[in-house]
Amino acid sequence: MSALTAKSSSGLLLSASAGRLLEAMSSDFVGFTIVSKVRRGDLEGVRSWLHHRGDVDFVVHPRTKFTLLMFAVHASARLPGAADVAALLLASGADANATTHELEPRDAFFETGRSALHYAALDRNVRAVDLLLAYGAAVDRTTFREGWTPLAAVCASRPGRQLLWADDDDDARAADVAERLFEAGATSSPDARGSSPLHRAVLRGNFALVKRLVCNLD
Repeated sequence: MSALTAKSSSGLLLSASAGRLLEAMSSDFVGFTIVSKVRRGDLEGVRSWLHHRGDVDFVVHPRTKFTLLMFAVHASARLPGAADVAALLLASGADANATTHELEPRDAFFETGRSALHYAALDRNVRAVDLLLAYGAAVDRTTFREGWTPLAAVCASRPGRQLLWADDDDDARAADVAERLFEAGATSSPDARGSSPLHRAVLRGNFALVKRLVCNLD
């Protein structure tokens, strides 16, 4: 499935690495009603759904424990209304530190241990990063296999590969996200393979990000 086909057939603007998710939605994804409301930024609809359902940590992808908040955060990189939904979920008590749990690893997008902050960092979504940090998101939480922190995630993602909507401002946003994470106490810890965020930023050729990292070396 091409990125264009995925976007037109599902209406969901998700990262290119989530291609298998889009293909598997008919069997693996649940809660189409609430997902649609999030995508549209329908705050009143989400409030009504929460009032009747009462599950602010609703899991929309049971196989991986991908939560409604994670979906809203990830969608908000492209759909501004979803950012308001993410704020509503957090204000209603959603767990900012819930993590994915991939029982049968199929796609790196769902690597066990990713939090909403990992997804916000991958998307270089400054607003979502600020929002999650304000609600106590763990800044140095690591994923299970790769040992990636949110800082490692923003340094590793590449325009045109992780994002369907990468643009000329992408590198600048990555640097801004890194700065927000450092201000919240992030450390430049190496991942499970021994690569530091600085290594990955250099490989990406993002000099604005490299500068931020050098200025904040532990």
